[in-house]
Amino acid sequence: MVVPPRTAFSASLDARRPAVGMTIPGNAGTSRGSYHAGMHCRDGGEGKSVSRRDTVEDLEVRAYAKVNLGLDILGRRDDGYHEIHSIFQCIELSDLISLHFSPGGRGAVRLQTDYPGVLGGADNLILRATRALNFAPGVNVRLQKRIPVGGGLGGGSSDAAATLVALHAAGNPGHPGHPGSLREIAAGLGADVPFFLEGGTAEIRGVGEIIEPLPPMSPYPVLLMVPPLACDTGAVYRHHDALEVREGEASVPSVLEGMGSGDLGSALRCARNALEPAALARYPALRAYADHFRARVRRPVLMSGSGSTFFAVYEDCEEMAWDLRRLRWEFAFRGARLLATHFRSGPGWNIRDARG
Repeated sequence: MVVPPRTAFSASLDARRPAVGMTIPGNAGTSRGSYHAGMHCRDGGEGKSVSRRDTVEDLEVRAYAKVNLGLDILGRRDDGYHEIHSIFQCIELSDLISLHFSPGGRGAVRLQTDYPGVLGGADNLILRATRALNFAPGVNVRLQKRIPVGGGLGGGSSDAAATLVALHAAGNPGHPGHPGSLREIAAGLGADVPFFLEGGTAEIRGVGEIIEPLPPMSPYPVLLMVPPLACDTGAVYRHHDALEVREGEASVPSVLEGMGSGDLGSALRCARNALEPAALARYPALRAYADHFRARVRRPVLMSGSGSTFFAVYEDCEEMAWDLRRLRWEFAFRGARLLATHFRSGPGWNIRDARG
């Protein structure tokens, strides 16, 4: 497969939505420690600051999406969770999270977003991530949502990981990277959250907690096709169990072998997503979009996660751009969003001072 140039197309949504929000009072929920301005304290926040500051600089952090380059289900455990084997690949499509710190806010967290459907009450992953660190100053969080909700792209998990990293950076100036201690907190928030601390390309096992980083991939262009419906991950897994699907031959080992030889094109021809039959059965409207997309792009097409997004990987940007222009006008894709992006080799987050 030809290594593409680094020229890439930015993916964004053109809809502008009014912001909505909710507030969580300080000290809500159980926390693993306290983050104070300029210090990180454990065990209820008791401790002595070495370099305490009175203010914390506002931050912006990008939270990047992922696609699955194959997903095998190895079985269902006694606790109801499923053992999986997958390859996660970070992509450049991202949400933007802005954090404004209020030292007098006494730990209160306010979340605003341009996509009302992601609030979800106190169980929202951004709010849970903030509470898990018990950040002492108040935090106003604004989420600009660009990763499709219910698309199988890991947007909620990525938002949580990016929030953890940003709060750690705010409490530990000069050390913006994430510490190993965040991995345990991330795992408590969700199975996919730890991956986004590292990003890049990784082999995933267990319920998602076993992460084996893989060599970075070239920035291959990716075309995402997002149907106008969201898939519920739990519902898709339950439907998979109800269908009593007999698991076919595992595809991920063949994908890994192809990637190891440098032939991603051949590797993706071996790939499959074991959840796709269940997603198509649970959400019948998906099938027409998936069938049309496969017929039109003339290359391997995979479903990401539990759906609803389908995607194709290209050798160069020009070919992807041609398909993007062509498919946007086709009646078969009415209501769907076609988003252009590319593989990302860096972490699942990118943090900067809000002042630029």
